[in-house]
Amino acid sequence: KEWMSYDRDIPEEVLQAWFKKLDADFEFVMIMEYYDLGLALLVNEFCWSIEDVAYLKVNAQEAVWEIIKKLFCAS
Repeated sequence: KEWMSYDRDIPEEVLQAWFKKLDADFEFVMIMEYYDLGLALLVNEFCWSIEDVAYLKVNAQEAVWEIIKKLFCAS
């Protein structure tokens, strides 16, 4: 519970007030470690299609690009 305030000596009351403000200001927050899950939640919430949120990773491994080429660039 107090691990966040432990590292920076931030009082628990200050953290709780900050969390309440964030909760009031933002309806939806995506965490980068769960980016794909956040996109899935947006698709569900706004009735979007998967194509609306599809993206390609930059600097992905070469094997990924080979798969993409086979799927979308077939001649």
